[in-house]
Amino acid sequence: MSNRKRQARARRREFENQRQKNERHRRLRKKADKARFCQKQSLTPSAIFDRMLQNIPLGHGANHYYSLVIKEILSDASSVRPGRFRQLLCFVEAHIRRCLMPNRLLLLALLSRVGWVRPLETWTPRRKSHSTRLRMLLEHLLVRYDAPSFLIDELIVLTQGEFILRTQQKHRLNERFALLAYLGAGGSLKGARDQGMLPSTLTRRMLHRVCVSRGVRDLVDAVRQAQLEPLNARPALIDAIRESFLGQRFVVDEPFWWTILQWLAHHQFSLPPDGVGPLLDFIRHRKQEREALDDRAWSIKGRTPESMMRQMHVWHGDLAMVSKVRRANFTPSGFSPSYLRVGEGESVQLWSVTEILTTKALAAEGRAQRHCVFSYSRTILSGQTSIWSVRLNGDRVLTVEVSHEMGRVVQVRGKANRMPRSKERDIVRRWAAENGLRYG
Repeated sequence: MSNRKRQARARRREFENQRQKNERHRRLRKKADKARFCQKQSLTPSAIFDRMLQNIPLGHGANHYYSLVIKEILSDASSVRPGRFRQLLCFVEAHIRRCLMPNRLLLLALLSRVGWVRPLETWTPRRKSHSTRLRMLLEHLLVRYDAPSFLIDELIVLTQGEFILRTQQKHRLNERFALLAYLGAGGSLKGARDQGMLPSTLTRRMLHRVCVSRGVRDLVDAVRQAQLEPLNARPALIDAIRESFLGQRFVVDEPFWWTILQWLAHHQFSLPPDGVGPLLDFIRHRKQEREALDDRAWSIKGRTPESMMRQMHVWHGDLAMVSKVRRANFTPSGFSPSYLRVGEGESVQLWSVTEILTTKALAAEGRAQRHCVFSYSRTILSGQTSIWSVRLNGDRVLTVEVSHEMGRVVQVRGKANRMPRSKERDIVRRWAAENGLRYG
């Protein structure tokens, strides 16, 4: 037997052992989650709330996640009114109990500290779907005047998972809830912009586009579309910006990035759609580099698409040539890896999705895939994102970026920033579903 066949057999054996181990852990975790959230074997959230107010010790198991969230709510006296919060808990338990996951308690806590435009007792459920009932309850209590429907959708999606929300997600939940309460009580999008709830670069026409947006993912998506559509941006450019960091969140220097969006729309026929995301990463790097050296702001004015793409490729080459990497370990994201076996016999495919946890591994991923993933080390260290490597039979195929704030897969790239193929997207989608992440 040749060395190559021997190594392939050893690699398959090792992969199969790891896959079986991961499958056992997945089954145990699923069994534990089922027991944790089984209402018949645990106290109701209102009963847990009463016991924690009276400092009565709680048991383990199904009460654990609820007690963690309620403890966090009670630790901030300004975030909840106990009487109103308990009233909401009992009401939701009676009418929308299946939707009362631990993260929804944070939404009810926010709801308890604002004024309601209608009494709680006058609401009656009119739909069978529990998520639809929750949406109607939010509209009943908060929305007196028309407000964008995607704001309520974003609140429901943010709190629908079984995993405890991260700090960035809680911050996003507070911001979106404050905006919905302001608009529902009669406030205008212009007033929200003047108060800093929306980017200052939005004009009246853009604000109107945001208000009437349909089929958008969330508030950031609606704002980016409202900015790009008046510039006659083609759908390919809009989709590329949605997949970049500008499509995930509002950034600190929005006026600067507004000039970048204008430049991209002006030169959209000279830029390949697959290169827009890496180009934005390069511009962010150059801007941070200039600000670290002096106080002068980096500007896109006078630059051509050809020169920017040429400089970006040189930067990618420099990243690939980095030999001395400052050693640092990244904090694990908490999401589980995946090991999948597809097919049988000689055509079997061994897929793995594993997290990159060191700067050395991140640099190796960037060199092998010929892209700029190494420049994401700062956002990984800050806990905003995590990077995952997808491999087929041990060979690197894709690099995946997960946004912790959004709880979704935001970028999937192959070698030289190519887009993923259909079968590869299915593997990523399957892994994302196992970890409660959104993709696509």
